[in-house]
Amino acid sequence: MSEDNDVRAELDILSTSRTPDSIVRHLGLAPDAKLHMGESILGTLIKSKHHAVTYRSSLERGASVEDHVDNVVAKLWPIADRIASLPSDCSKELAVVCYCSDRIAIHISAKAIKFLSEIGAEIDIDYYYFPRSDEGA
Repeated sequence: MSEDNDVRAELDILSTSRTPDSIVRHLGLAPDAKLHMGESILGTLIKSKHHAVTYRSSLERGASVEDHVDNVVAKLWPIADRIASLPSDCSKELAVVCYCSDRIAIHISAKAIKFLSEIGAEIDIDYYYFPRSDEGA
């Protein structure tokens, strides 16, 4: 994959009633990020409508979508049963964002699909294609 591509993946657990600390206590695994309802999102003026706990891929941003997703799954596989047993007011979402100057394949492994199904997670993929200025000339 090109160094011009920026791919990220994370599992977000959201709740309007359970604090990030409560979710982390239930899971027993420190997150990469926590956000409390009402806090600014990434330094913007937008306030979060949820409490959130985030577990991110630890790979370089140039890695493939599949590798990023598999990295998140490998990190969380040992606690899949605890994630699945979170109360119903906790939603789970695998978020993948791709900023690419190359057209890339988006592939998710069977193991990742099984994991996401078992924990009751949705998948959100945002793909932004920015062709190089020399393309099409």
